[in-house]
Amino acid sequence: MADRLGVAVVDSHEKYLGLPTFVGREKTATFQYIKDRLSEKLKGWQRKLLSGVGKDILIRVVAQALPTYEISCFQLTKNFCDDLQQMCARFWWSSSENKKKIHWKAWKDLCYSKEEGGLEFRNLAAFNLAMLAKQAWRVISNPESLIARIFKARYFPYGSFWTADLQTSPSYSWRSILASRELLLKGSRWLIGNGANVFIWSSNWIPRVPSTRPSANLTGMNNLARVQELILYARVWNEDFIRGIFIPSDAEVILSIPLRYSSPPDRLVWHPERKGIFSVKTAYRLELSSTQAASPTPFGSNASIF
Repeated sequence: MADRLGVAVVDSHEKYLGLPTFVGREKTATFQYIKDRLSEKLKGWQRKLLSGVGKDILIRVVAQALPTYEISCFQLTKNFCDDLQQMCARFWWSSSENKKKIHWKAWKDLCYSKEEGGLEFRNLAAFNLAMLAKQAWRVISNPESLIARIFKARYFPYGSFWTADLQTSPSYSWRSILASRELLLKGSRWLIGNGANVFIWSSNWIPRVPSTRPSANLTGMNNLARVQELILYARVWNEDFIRGIFIPSDAEVILSIPLRYSSPPDRLVWHPERKGIFSVKTAYRLELSSTQAASPTPFGSNASIF
C-alpha cells in the first residue's frame, strides 16, 4: 500500500495537532522547538530600535503567548520556564543582540502588579498551572465528556478526581493535569444543595475568604461527617445544633447559606469568581499570590523601576 501511494512508513508520529505525541524523560529536548521559535522572534526584534513601551507590548502579547497552546496540555519543567523567562529578560534589559546589560531586577519582581512596582509580566510556571487547572475543571464539571470518562476509567474508576493518584505508567497529560489539583483545592468551593457529597471538616464549603472550612467549637463533635447532617427534614438548618458545634462567626455564615426545598445535588463552584465559573485569570492570580507570598514585595508602595 505504501509503495503504491508513494508514502513513507513511520513507527510513530512525533507530533499530532502541533503537540508532541510522546513526552519522555528528556522534556527539555521535547519542547526545544518553543525555545527556538522564541529565539527567532527575539533576534528579529533586537535588530530594531524599540522603546520600553514597544518591548513591553512585544513581550506581553507575542513572546509570552508563544507557548500557550503547549502549556494548556502539558506542564513544563521549572527550569524550562525559567529559561524562557530569562530569554525575555535579556531582551527587556539589553538594547541589541550582542550587548549585555545589567538586569536591575529579577524577573519575579517584574511580575508584580504595577501598584506594587512591577510590570505585570507573566510568571510562566504559575500561568502553566492555571491553564492546566482549566482542563482539570472541565473533567470535574463535565463528567460525561469523552476525556473525563477516559481519565476516570484509566485513573480513578472507583473514586473521584480529588482522590485519584498517578497510577502505573501515567500519561504525561494526566500527570500534568493532576499537578493543578492543589490550585483547584485553593479556589473551589461547594455550593450546598442536599449536602450529601460535602464533608463538614475537610471540604471547602463556607462562602467566605480566605478560609472556606469551618472550625469546631466543642471537642468531641468531630464525629459528624457530611453537611446533610446539619439540615433538618424541612430543608432548614438545624440552628441550635449548628450554634453549639461551630464558633459564632462560622455559625452565622452557615446559617446564611440558602437551602432549596427541591434538594438539588451539591455543585462545585469557583470561589474567586462571583458567578462561580472558572477563569484562567483568577486562577493565575491565585497561584501567583501563593508564589509571591513566600517573599515580601521588593518595592515600596507605588514605586517604579524606572
